[in-house]
Amino acid sequence: RAVAGANQSVYSSTEKDKSLKGMGTTLVAALVIGDVLYAVNVGDSRLYLYHRGRLTQITRDHSLVQYLMDTGKLTREEAKDYPNRNVITRAVGIERSIESDIFSVDLSRLGEDACALLCSDGLSGYVEADEIREMLSSGINADQYDGDAITEALVNAANDRGGADNITVVLMRL
Repeated sequence: RAVAGANQSVYSSTEKDKSLKGMGTTLVAALVIGDVLYAVNVGDSRLYLYHRGRLTQITRDHSLVQYLMDTGKLTREEAKDYPNRNVITRAVGIERSIESDIFSVDLSRLGEDACALLCSDGLSGYVEADEIREMLSSGINADQYDGDAITEALVNAANDRGGADNITVVLMRL
């Protein structure tokens, strides 16, 4: 319902103000209830799960590149330099109704270092997953945990690589 409400809000804004025509956004959100993390996404904003030194992408991008990889027309390596890699196939506010993907993750067996990273493609499009994993690992396993410093380091890494897109990063300790 929250995604539908956000979609309706953006969509109605574009209907009222024609200068906003074509405006849309991506979305990723997470909620933890007990030992379960629930996530939703639209577009190419992502949720990653980090634990025990591993980084796993939980959400699936709604993008042309993801579609081409899913159908075997593009490899992961080719996708990095694909000229239309920013084309998304779903976005909040573009259509009157919206379809989102919902995920759940059982947290009961995760270690103390577990965290969820929610980010826009401003991070994932500029910083490789292996480097994100390394930065999370060193920050989470530091003598003094500082989530703000970890997210700032991730944003700085994306900016250092060009950072032409908005960069949003949220880190949740689980």
